[in-house]
Amino acid sequence: MNKSLEQDDSLVVKQGRVDYYRFKGDYLGRNTYPSGSDEFNAYERGWFQSHKRDGGRLMALNQSVMPAPAPPVNPPQTQSSVNEYALAKGRVPQKL
Repeated sequence: MNKSLEQDDSLVVKQGRVDYYRFKGDYLGRNTYPSGSDEFNAYERGWFQSHKRDGGRLMALNQSVMPAPAPPVNPPQTQSSVNEYALAKGRVPQKL
């Protein structure tokens, strides 16, 4: 890597670090560089360096403010007292 690319890379890393605090750990769509590019990777590196140094507190704070997930559409099925597999095999469950 030549000197100017190293400087550009360090600027992108710095931008990632700053954005972590600027957006309070909210990452969604912050990396605007093309996926897989050197700049994309440098931004990610800077973002997650700040995340590690912060201990993830900002991201945890954002998650605690988020609304609770919606309840499941299908209610959980209760476990049947009849062993369906035994019935399929022709075995009749015995009473204890």
